[in-house]
Formats: sequence, C-alpha cells, structure tokens
Amino acid sequence: MAAPRTKTERACYPDVKVMAVPMRRSSVLLSMAVLLWVGLGPVMAQERAVTVGVPAGPLAGLVQALAPAFHAETGIAARAAPMGGDANPTGVGAQAILLPKRVLERTQPLGREEPRIIFHGDVILVGSRAERARVRGLKDIKTALRWIAAARGTYMSSSPALGVRELELALWDSIGINVQVRSTWYVESRGDEPSVLREAGLWGAYVLIERMTWAAQTDRRGLEILVEGDPALRTAYASHLVREDSPEARAWHDWLASESARAAIAGFRLNGVRMFTPATGADGDGSQSRT
Repeated sequence: MAAPRTKTERACYPDVKVMAVPMRRSSVLLSMAVLLWVGLGPVMAQERAVTVGVPAGPLAGLVQALAPAFHAETGIAARAAPMGGDANPTGVGAQAILLPKRVLERTQPLGREEPRIIFHGDVILVGSRAERARVRGLKDIKTALRWIAAARGTYMSSSPALGVRELELALWDSIGINVQVRSTWYVESRGDEPSVLREAGLWGAYVLIERMTWAAQTDRRGLEILVEGDPALRTAYASHLVREDSPEARAWHDWLASESARAAIAGFRLNGVRMFTPATGADGDGSQSRT
C-alpha cells in the first residue's frame, strides 16, 4: 500500500509508515552494486593461463598432471592443446609447445631462444610373440634390424607423428639397408602412433614406437616388447616458446627446469609405468632409468 498523503488518509491508516525516501536510497545503492558487479565480473573471471601445444596422447596427460604444481607456485593455470599431425601451434593458440626434439627441429622455426630439453623418453621395438627373427632380449637395435631384414620378418614403418619415422630411417640407413625397395617384407603405414600400432598387430609385424604410446594401449593385439634400452632409442623432449613476449609462457618454460617440475615429471606414470626421466645438467642430458 502507498504511504498516506492527505490528513484523511493518515487518520484512516495510522500504522502505515512513510518509506518512499529510504526505498529510493536502497534502490540506488542496489543499482550501483549491480553495475559494479557487472563491470568487475569479467576482470575477476580472467585467470592468468598458458596454453601448451602437445601431440595428441599421453603428453597432454603429462601437462595436466603438472598443472596443479605449476599453479600452486605461480598462480598461472596450464592447459594442454593437442596439435594436429603438422604440429602447428598457431592453430590451437599455443603460447609454448612441448615436443620430441626431432619433431621440433623438423617443424618449428627457431626463435631467439633455443628449445630447452626437459626430459627423456625412449622408443621400443615391439613385435609378435611368434617373431621369426628371434630378436627378443637384444639391447642393440641395429643388430635387431639386421636380423629382421635377414629373416625377412614383416616390418611396419613408423609413424612420423612423434619423429620415430626419422629415427627409423636413419637406423636402416646406418646399416646399409634401403627399406624403400624391400616391399615384400617392409609395409608402409599411415597415421599416428596408435593407428600404426594397431596395424602392426593385424600384420603380426615389428614396429618401432614410443614407449608412452605403448603404455597407453589396453589392447596390444598380441604384440610385446622385444628390444629396449639401446641409447640410440632415447627421445629428448623439449620446451619451446612460441610467444616469447608472453609472461605466462615464460613462467611455464622456466618452471619446467625447476626441482619441483623435475620431481613431478619423474613421478608421472602411465598405467603404472614410469614414462620419463628428467633432464639434468647444463646440456639437458640425463641417463634413462626405469623404476
């Protein structure tokens, strides 16, 4: 009910209080509060963040595993952005990238700063349990490849997605074998590492593959690890700044070399298997070990 205005109205409704002025003041204050919230909301919602470009697969899981520790120390959120086969960071808005050094050298023009080696993984040779070349247990990958070629064991070419294709061709070349003309036992494949691994399972073929790709598979189609541990099969993973002017990307890039980052990388496991060995020393070197 409106406040009584005439003498007669005040006599009839003595309990009605005049609230017009306080209500107007409250409305003004409420409107100011709403405008302030609307104006500051986007600013308060903006969180400092860095987008890290990675190949699709387990490396995205590593970035997600490192993100809480990075945020706790810097207040910056980190998210992984899987890149396509061309490893183009601009397509996913990446400010920094984390890639095998082989891929980085092939696809990315270097900026003012050299990529920083952060950790090492390794490549393994897998094949069927009934493998005909009898290479199981060898520690020398070149000897294993010679035996496979001599036995004409079915061999699947590696995927270029993580740079293993380049490594494989270099190994064949080093032992004087041209696989481009070995069509009867050498099978050309296409696609990323998981698809190549599935195809190798269908053929019962040998194939070189990153250990992290192998560890992520639940259906290995009768394949098993045959050769591992050769230093020639190590993979260096490097961080590279795409946006050198981004303070968030710089913080991520520098944090990856810290003790807390190394501890988190060493503790990262995929299906119970330790994946990576943090780089140590000025040159980013570090021995490969498994626990």
